[in-house]
Amino acid sequence: MNHRSRIEIVSRCRPDLIAELVAMQQSAFPPRMQFGNPEQYYAEGLADAANINVLLRSPDGALAGYLLAIPQDRVCAELQQWDPEMPGDPANIYVDLIQTLPGGRRGTALKALVIGFCQEARRRGFARLSAHVRTSIGLDSFVRNVLVDCRCLRHLDDWYGSGETFAFIEARTLWRPPKG
Repeated sequence: MNHRSRIEIVSRCRPDLIAELVAMQQSAFPPRMQFGNPEQYYAEGLADAANINVLLRSPDGALAGYLLAIPQDRVCAELQQWDPEMPGDPANIYVDLIQTLPGGRRGTALKALVIGFCQEARRRGFARLSAHVRTSIGLDSFVRNVLVDCRCLRHLDDWYGSGETFAFIEARTLWRPPKG
């Protein structure tokens, strides 16, 4: 990513954006982790003004990443079947999805999404975030190194029927500046 890549905070649902997000999901996640009805998932996420939808656009305008965060008290009941200890804290924002094009997961694309999200979350009054993050690709370690006061509270096998272990993390909505 260079200086012309840009973050967008999206607050409305557009059919062309949903098509872009579905295509990205198909390239970003293994088949066992694909949504059954991705159009509905993205439409609902984009339509709710309480959610935070962050897009990363490459210099040519192509979609390079997406992050969806939902107030934790709104998503807690659904997720407790997979994580019975998950609190319904209305002061937290829950990162429901982070997706980037393959090759951008560890690089600047993921970091740009996290920084854009943290800025918007703090603007909206959220001081803390939570998320279930994949461990098999090292996403949990990456996130713990990027966010301030980030801690892993537990690991969950077969999170959401994915066949993978995920870590449940909580952190402040602040990112660590680069060293050096």
